[in-house]
Amino acid sequence: MAVLKIILVRRNYGLNLVLIAKYVDYNDNFYH
Repeated sequence: MAVLKIILVRRNYGLNLVLIAKYVDYNDNFYH
């Protein structure tokens, strides 16, 4: 059960990184 939780947390963390990267990219395009 703990292993499944770790996998879910890591997957969530990866998704958050992707969202942050897209957000930063969007802001760069918006300001320049």
